[in-house]
Amino acid sequence: MSFDEDESRREAREHAREKRRRRHLERLGFENAQCIFCGEDDKVCLHLDHVDGQEFSDVVWPLCANCHAKRTHLQKDHPPKDAEPSDPLEKMGRMVEGLADYLEITVTRLREFGPILCAEAAARSPRKKRDGGKDERTAPPQ
Repeated sequence: MSFDEDESRREAREHAREKRRRRHLERLGFENAQCIFCGEDDKVCLHLDHVDGQEFSDVVWPLCANCHAKRTHLQKDHPPKDAEPSDPLEKMGRMVEGLADYLEITVTRLREFGPILCAEAAARSPRKKRDGGKDERTAPPQ
């Protein structure tokens, strides 16, 4: 195999990769998409999630594959689809269920970040520096 053939194959692979990337961006609908929960921005990992369910609305938000799997798992607890998708009450119910899923995932993330932020604040605290590095909340009673 000649150098020209190798170069030609490499260029063909790069062209195919770029074409896939462009198609994926078109499907997502915007250039700077990222998962609304974890911030993942690798376009290959992003999915579009129908907030109310695909039958009930075209409203979509970008989620990474992992967060989308968590969201799909939560949807398994939703009521069965007994009404027509066009029924306004059914649409509202699906929207409420979808938003509740988003809030549940958000609460989990917030519970992870809260202690991290509090620990960072404690490390920067002038109070901790004033009393010789002892945290008044954790100091043993005298």
